[in-house]
Amino acid sequence: DGHGETVLSFLSGVHDIGKCTPAFEKQAPSQYDGIMNNLKSNGFIIPDGIRSKDLRHETSGFVAIRDALIRHGHSMDSANSLAIVIGGHHGKYHIKTIYSSVKRKRKREYGDGVWQSERDAIIDDMFSMNGMEDIDGLLSDTVISMPVQSLMTACVVMSDWIASSTW
Repeated sequence: DGHGETVLSFLSGVHDIGKCTPAFEKQAPSQYDGIMNNLKSNGFIIPDGIRSKDLRHETSGFVAIRDALIRHGHSMDSANSLAIVIGGHHGKYHIKTIYSSVKRKRKREYGDGVWQSERDAIIDDMFSMNGMEDIDGLLSDTVISMPVQSLMTACVVMSDWIASSTW
């Protein structure tokens, strides 16, 4: 339908949104106490007793993008078909049951309040910057096929590698 570049740009831009969670930030080593204190002083509380391995960032990213797409008017099927690209960007695709598991069992690791507000703000900014808001109504019922999901995931993985390159 001619909007693949916009959608792919958006997904590439938000693929690591799942790092905006207490579980991911818990990974910061002790030498980053200043960063941790800065997070805490800005309301980003990391509860005691959570383990970063309890919620991987691609899983929380799947949840964040799915919620945002629904908030932007996408059907459940459409939101799932796009969010799965984020959920699969480290090699394992996530199924719908992961969504309810994160929402029910992993609330502390996922983070609400300021964590949720910040994720929403980042996603909304990317919607605007990438032109998704201009085409969003056209895609609200579009379900991306598995082969296209695989190709989009491959492109997101490649953009992740390029962005992470140190050369």
